Amino acid sequence: MPILLILGLLFTCSVHANSTYQNATSIGMIFKNEWHDSDTITGVGIEAMGYFNRSPFGFSVSSALGIADVSVKNQQGKESYATLDTGIKVGYFADVFVYGEVGLDLFELLFYDLSRSHRVAYNDGFYLDTDDEPRNNSIDGYIGLGAGVNAKPFKIEVFTRYRQIDSENWEAKNSVFSGVQISMMF
Repeated sequence: MPILLILGLLFTCSVHANSTYQNATSIGMIFKNEWHDSDTITGVGIEAMGYFNRSPFGFSVSSALGIADVSVKNQQGKESYATLDTGIKVGYFADVFVYGEVGLDLFELLFYDLSRSHRVAYNDGFYLDTDDEPRNNSIDGYIGLGAGVNAKPFKIEVFTRYRQIDSENWEAKNSVFSGVQISMMF
């Protein structure tokens, strides 16, 4: 699914190849690190950019494979897990840029069980749902704001994200993460 998003974006970018912003209609490699206290989310991935109607307003689609190490609410200790953050940014992308973004953890989406988790007991020929406890395992996602500098071919940006992170058995203690992303665009 992320491949289809990126291929669609690349097609859209090729339509705008005659844009005055042609040099930024590109694909690149990214490295990102975000944190809150001792919680960290680090990843590497790819990003594709495009502009709207030959203006500095545009969008990018990115996907980064990473490792998260987050504190657990109401428990001592941390949880570590793999993440595939995939998101879309929309904003003003000139030499100095600002944007808003939204994204989700694609691993959670791919492995999300749409049915409610429950235990089943067999009793006199009938299956009974024996788990009345509600589950708190929604797909992890984020919204954020960021700004940066485009020093071609590198982009350096800072951002703040509000993240919803949980599992069936735990919820992250922290929700607001700040970070830095460095990109090399081709």
